[in-house]
Amino acid sequence: LSDFKADDVTSVQVTLADQSGMRAERSNRVWQLTHPIVYPAQVASIEGLLDVLEHLTPATIIPPNEIRQRPNADAEFGFVNPQATLTLLSGKGLRLLKIGARTAPGDQVYVQVVGIEGVYVMDADLLRALPRKLDDWRDTGLINLSGLLFDHLTVSNPTSVLELQRDPTQPLWQLTRPVPARANNPRLRESLQKLHALRVTRFVTDDPNAEADAFGLQPPGLELTL
Repeated sequence: LSDFKADDVTSVQVTLADQSGMRAERSNRVWQLTHPIVYPAQVASIEGLLDVLEHLTPATIIPPNEIRQRPNADAEFGFVNPQATLTLLSGKGLRLLKIGARTAPGDQVYVQVVGIEGVYVMDADLLRALPRKLDDWRDTGLINLSGLLFDHLTVSNPTSVLELQRDPTQPLWQLTRPVPARANNPRLRESLQKLHALRVTRFVTDDPNAEADAFGLQPPGLELTL
């Protein structure tokens, strides 16, 4: 990929064989999944793939004249139904890569850059950088509190409510319910840090019409409002 720079890419889409594509877009240096759902993206996975692409070096190049001598070249190299198709958008335009079949030994894979004649033989380690499912590209953080400026915090369950608030210009929190009192600010900060550090272990469903009571969320056992 001549002149390819990972930092220049603003959109990357990966379409696996027999699956719908997943697309992420970068704006103001922040990655966001935009298809098939809108969701914060896992930056390390996406930029890891782009870094691999930036440093790709073919082991062998099969020249165009040799390819033209093979009547079923696309099928032979696995480009009729490729393992993956990558669509990369940057300020320099659109690039499309097809990752085809493995070579006979299995340690290499055929790659085609659409619009450029020839087929490249690459190390099969390239496949490890690809997401195998949408969750591979999803941010696993439960909630990102960085830069979130809130001055009210409510914790409630079916029988009680705990409410805190602070002056937006002051760092100290005050308890307002059930009784006015001074809050334990060090413990509150520790709790918020733990909340920020929580990670999702499994994404259960993206169905907006899923039955909340099936997951114990209607009513919830505990509710936190920031």
